[in-house]
Amino acid sequence: MLNSLFQKKNICFICKLHTNSYICSNCKRELDFYQKLRGKFSYKNFDLHFTTPYYQNYKNILWNLKFGKDTGLAKSMAYLMIEAFFKKNSKLPELLSYVPMGILREKQRGFNQSKILADEIGKLLNKETSDLLKRKDNIKLYQSKIIDRNKLVNNSMYINNPGEKKSVLIVDDVMTTGATVRETIRVLTANGYDELTFLIFGRQEKKENLEIWFS
Repeated sequence: MLNSLFQKKNICFICKLHTNSYICSNCKRELDFYQKLRGKFSYKNFDLHFTTPYYQNYKNILWNLKFGKDTGLAKSMAYLMIEAFFKKNSKLPELLSYVPMGILREKQRGFNQSKILADEIGKLLNKETSDLLKRKDNIKLYQSKIIDRNKLVNNSMYINNPGEKKSVLIVDDVMTTGATVRETIRVLTANGYDELTFLIFGRQEKKENLEIWFS
């Protein structure tokens, strides 16, 4: 059943080597290690959950999704994200949403990778995805410096469909500086959403830490 979720049977989703399962034993050990070490932390009492480090094969997966436009990867990524989430939680938030892109940028790319991940997670959980947030179009975060990212993200989002103030699970593909997370929290809490949980595929870590952990 698990193999049917992945693009190729008997091929490890992470490293692409042959295996008898959907993920090889080496990649499984790495993910288990990382999720125990860095799988969850809190920011202003809001929980953030991470599936992988933004590093080597895990970084390649995100690049292939975003820039290689290999959207078929999202189903496998969503499974790994949900698996990691339930290692730390037993309760699922009521509403499922995602970090938005500007309309023009989404048209240029052809999709919002965070929305695709949220949709695949929704299929696994039998939940619909809510378009809770919208984003202005003048935001280009790729290769921006930390200070620039903070300025660019500030006031870049707004509520799209305000409704009942339920607990929300926000899906995103990667966290680098945390500027987007902070802006998402600011906008949602200002509009009465005070039960927020983030589920993010990759997390940027310090290079020296990554070299020690995965050498």
